[in-house]
Amino acid sequence: MSARIIAISAPPGGGKSTVAAALAERLGAALVEYDAYDTLTERSPEDIAAWLSAGGDYREVDVTELVADLETLRDGGTIRDRRTGDELTARALIIVETPFGRAHPAMAPLIETALFLDTPPDVALARKVREFVVQSLADPGPGGHNRFLGWLDRYLRNYEAVTRPAIAIQRQRVLPLADLVIPAADAEPEALVEQAVAFLVRRAARKSKPAKGSE
Repeated sequence: MSARIIAISAPPGGGKSTVAAALAERLGAALVEYDAYDTLTERSPEDIAAWLSAGGDYREVDVTELVADLETLRDGGTIRDRRTGDELTARALIIVETPFGRAHPAMAPLIETALFLDTPPDVALARKVREFVVQSLADPGPGGHNRFLGWLDRYLRNYEAVTRPAIAIQRQRVLPLADLVIPAADAEPEALVEQAVAFLVRRAARKSKPAKGSE
C-alpha cells in the first residue's frame, strides 16, 4: 500500500487546521498535524526573529519525526497519533497540515498534492485573536481576562518581528509550489472543503485517464 499525501498550508489563523480536519473527515483520510511535532516555537521569540532576519531557511526546521511518521503511514504502517494518543492506521489518503507545504525539502518528496489557503494577513490576525477571545469568554477562570490580555500583548508585540516576516516568507516560498491556491478571505470552511474536494477529484481523474496511444 502506498497512500497519497495531501498537504494543506495557510498563514497563522488562516484556517488550515479547521479545513484539514474537515477534509480528512470528508474523505475518510488520516490526519497528521505539524503542530504536534513543532519544535521551532520552543525557541524564544528573539531567536525566531533572528532566524527569520537571516532568511528563515526551512532546512533548519527539524521535521525528522514528522517525515518518519508520514513515511510509515504512506507505506501501510501504524503510528501513535500525537493529538489523541491513539493508534493511527494507514489509509488511502493522508492529510497533513503544515506551514511549509512543498517548500521544506525534507517533506517535498512525500507530498502528492499541495493546497494553500490564501488568507490575507489582516483576516488571519483577526481570526487568531477572535479564537482566543472565545476561549477566554468560555472559561475565564480566576484571572482569566488578565491572562488573555497578557497573551494578546505578547502576541501583538511579537507579530511585527516574527509572524509578519514568517507570513511573507511563506507567501514567497510555499504559495508558488501549491497545486491549488484557494482564496480564503470570505469563504466558510465548508466552501473551502468543497473546492478542495472538487480539485482532488478532477486531479485523480486526470491521473487515472489513459494517455493517448496507450490503449
